[in-house]
Amino acid sequence: MSPRDFKTQVFTLVAFSGALIALKSPGTGFAGDKKNKAAPTKKDAVRVLRDFRQALHSKDFDKALAFIYLPEKFKNERAKLKEGFQELSNPKLLDAELGEKGIARLEGKGQWGKLVDWLDEFDVTRITKEREISPADCYALYLEKGSRRGAAFIQREGRLLIVYFNNIGHIE
Repeated sequence: MSPRDFKTQVFTLVAFSGALIALKSPGTGFAGDKKNKAAPTKKDAVRVLRDFRQALHSKDFDKALAFIYLPEKFKNERAKLKEGFQELSNPKLLDAELGEKGIARLEGKGQWGKLVDWLDEFDVTRITKEREISPADCYALYLEKGSRRGAAFIQREGRLLIVYFNNIGHIE
């Protein structure tokens, strides 16, 4: 995939249908922290979604980028990804893709578990293949099985990573 194709795909993912998100520095204090060696929790996932949303809302794109996981082959695309954040930070779009009401609904009624248990094989492959991550390593926070409205996560370097989110603001 060319850098231009990647930019188009990432912009589309960020602005309209989801995102690759990750936290890359150690020591978050999450249940999934290396020191604790525990699996991440639903509470951790909700915190990451809210922190990412707040960074976008406040237009702190460097902070927002700290939540983005990029495979090694795309590390040089950070500036282009931040450009996509500019559009995603538009209040209407931000509320549609990552709205607080939807996050609160996921927090209250959402189910937390392995990604492969929540989405069909096609969607799991779509989310994980190009990102070069193992589906078995991913977690999901969704209201109902098979829904594309929710978020997928992975744990790397002791931190919880958001791999994908879509239409969270439309969750009722």
